[in-house]
Amino acid sequence: MLRQAVCMSTVAVCADNKVHVWHVNRELPVAVLDGHSRTVNCVHWNPVLPSMLASVSDDATVRIWTPEQYCTASSTCW
Repeated sequence: MLRQAVCMSTVAVCADNKVHVWHVNRELPVAVLDGHSRTVNCVHWNPVLPSMLASVSDDATVRIWTPEQYCTASSTCW
């Protein structure tokens, strides 16, 4: 599992084809990003826009995630 921290958030890539985002003070993920069809093997926070995240998968795609895609009124995002 690869992790990269930014501010108070940690992101992990897993073999379940999803990206899991945690707040460092929470036990459960604040977001689970579902969009890849194969194992996600790399993630990177945007250094200019820290809430933007890129993920790369064995499905040969790169996905760009923004808060509008994974934050809802019922979730607390970083």
